[in-house]
Amino acid sequence: MKKSNVRQTLGNIRLLTLVATLLCLLMAGSILSAAWAQGAGGGEGRYLVRFRQGLRAQDASLLRSENAQIHRRFHIVPAVAARMSPQAAARLAANPRVAYVEPDFKVRALAQEVPWGISRIGAPMVHSGGNTGSGVKVAIIDTGIDYTHPDLAANYAGGYDFVNGDSDPMDDQGHGTHCAGTVAAVDNSEGVIGVAPGASLYGLKMLNANGEGSLSDGIAAIEWCVDNGIDIASMSWGAYDEPISETLRDCLRECLRQRRAARCRRRQ
Repeated sequence: MKKSNVRQTLGNIRLLTLVATLLCLLMAGSILSAAWAQGAGGGEGRYLVRFRQGLRAQDASLLRSENAQIHRRFHIVPAVAARMSPQAAARLAANPRVAYVEPDFKVRALAQEVPWGISRIGAPMVHSGGNTGSGVKVAIIDTGIDYTHPDLAANYAGGYDFVNGDSDPMDDQGHGTHCAGTVAAVDNSEGVIGVAPGASLYGLKMLNANGEGSLSDGIAAIEWCVDNGIDIASMSWGAYDEPISETLRDCLRECLRQRRAARCRRRQ
């Protein structure tokens, strides 16, 4: 196969993988729980507020007038994550400048399961042909990565901790490290070998030591992926009992739009 065809095929695989990952996350988001977001006894809760025309000065003033305490601002979608009373959330939702207001749900790490081994998907055959994922940037949006692990240290390339607000996404739970090993554990004659042992790993910690986190931190991690040119994101988390998050859906749609636009620019 010609090099140009190989590049195009790899590009298609990366795009399809991104789409599949986003669709999986959408399905996970369709089973979310609102109890944590709404606050105990009808008190203040955590909400996502999406504006129609971007976050402008008057929109920030509107949030302040409702005593909303902003936790995160997003730029992929014109939205914020903020703590406020249910009454304030209802008033904001009725404002014509606001597209919607929804709870900032709690999400959890999904149970670890690898139904097919690395050999069952033909990875060794691909590896022997020199295709190890070299040059591909993979983000693990999860509980972080134990970047000192001998199977992961060589491929670890950086990341961010959205739980503690620093650049040290050390895993204190284990789920993210497990996912990272499945993706890109190095071929070093010890431990395990991943599907893409030559890929670069980025740890984005948005789940705490209990394997729990907020939807808003997950969206912030997705934004980080876009800003840092990540090719593939692994997101093994979800929750229960509520409709899909509009903010998450809008974020994923914009990610896909930007991905397609970038591919078109490269072809020109």
